[in-house]
Amino acid sequence: MKDLETKMDKFLFVYSAYENLGIEYLSASLKKKGYVTDLLFFPMLFEDSMLNIDLLSNIFRKRDKIIDRADLEGVKAVFFNVPTDYYQYYLEIAGRIKAKKDIPIIFGGIHPTSIPEKVLKNEVVDMVAVGEGEITIAKLADYLTGKRDTVPEGIWYKKDGKIVRNGVCEPLLDLNELPLPDKRLFYNKAKYLSETYTIFTSRGCPYNCSYCINNIWYSKDVHSDMKRVRRRSVEDVIRELEWAKKEFDISSVMFEDDVFYLSDSWHWEFVRKYKKRIDLPFVCVMHPKSCQNYEIIESLRDIGCIQMEIGIQTLNQKVRREMLNRFETNQEINKALKNLHKSNIPFNIDHIAGLPGDTFEYQEKAARVYSKYRPNRVLYFFITNYPATEIEKRSKELGETDDISIEKMHMGLGETDETTGSVSKEKIKRLEQLRVLFGWLPYLSESVVRGLIKTKTYRFLPDTRILTKILPSILATIFGKEPRGKVILKKYMIEMFNFL
Repeated sequence: MKDLETKMDKFLFVYSAYENLGIEYLSASLKKKGYVTDLLFFPMLFEDSMLNIDLLSNIFRKRDKIIDRADLEGVKAVFFNVPTDYYQYYLEIAGRIKAKKDIPIIFGGIHPTSIPEKVLKNEVVDMVAVGEGEITIAKLADYLTGKRDTVPEGIWYKKDGKIVRNGVCEPLLDLNELPLPDKRLFYNKAKYLSETYTIFTSRGCPYNCSYCINNIWYSKDVHSDMKRVRRRSVEDVIRELEWAKKEFDISSVMFEDDVFYLSDSWHWEFVRKYKKRIDLPFVCVMHPKSCQNYEIIESLRDIGCIQMEIGIQTLNQKVRREMLNRFETNQEINKALKNLHKSNIPFNIDHIAGLPGDTFEYQEKAARVYSKYRPNRVLYFFITNYPATEIEKRSKELGETDDISIEKMHMGLGETDETTGSVSKEKIKRLEQLRVLFGWLPYLSESVVRGLIKTKTYRFLPDTRILTKILPSILATIFGKEPRGKVILKKYMIEMFNFL
């Protein structure tokens, strides 16, 4: 009877727009303990940070219907994975769920981990998970179902109107011990998400970029005593992909690692086994320092790499070093881009605009250099001082931000890196003019780009979201090899058809 009752205990996850590997592992951890899980999935048509069009989002909004139809019978708690950009969005959903049924709401993820006390002050949030949750979530489920007497470490909560600070979740040190991710949790809600199989082989990053979430994850307040990079064995990764091929008939793979190449020994074992046993096209993320050896790039191409993403951010070496904690040289960046261009692997460049100390001249220099190496896309972001990051602290010291702007970002009311980020109004207009140039750079010849910069005529290009972001993305998806883009296009076609 007790086993039967345990199996009937249900936990609900909430997420929006796309698949989330973290939630899939949390769900798998709960199911391993005999609990039932479900997902409340919000497609967010025309209202996510990448594609936000108010008129269309109002027409295609499904939020109210999804919440009204949500089956909360037997649900013991609702878990949210909360990034800063969607903090207010999830607070609204949490409030709606609370109004429907008074059940515990638990916020986890990078935003609550960054500022747990502030998040817990919201009346709709009952608990906050600080750090990684695969081990802790099963203990929390036991507590919420009366099988455990105490709240597990890492879960902050309220007692008698006061916040109880309760340490950090115990991290899983050996990633080979993770269960297979609960892919069906998302695939059953949105089958188009199975178009490409997302997987990670590692957690963490050997670098310490000031703007990155790893800057928080491995800080003194979270997992400071943990290795900055933990990696699964090659065999463990290959076995998961073999399982995925059998279960879901996958056609491509997306590696979600922050940096895919980390060591020679792991790399060459992966190259041998992936080609022999998986042999599917894949995409991955690289760092300029991991692209110095052409043989590495060539080997990834030869086993099926159809796209890489590389973070350059700025060609102002001083700003890159002092503001971003990035110590690769411009010579190394040029060599990395040269190797990628030589390999014929389509690659995307991450570029950050509006950095304190950066100049428009360096932005123009970046456009000229990128144009020379013909990237598939240039992903143009505005610097955003996310909560508790090192860049937030440095920007305040330099007078580039203030307490009001910081608090606004902590409340999830700041601009995202897709809109204007933390860039001042004085800078933003000129940078938005440059954004048009970067958006269309892959489709313009090197001589045209140089001419537009020399004559400054790029300033007269119209800056609209459709021209700078949406249309170039669609073209890159149709004519390039963009697995994620194909998922997004399929999502919009299917969700809009279902709505109509």
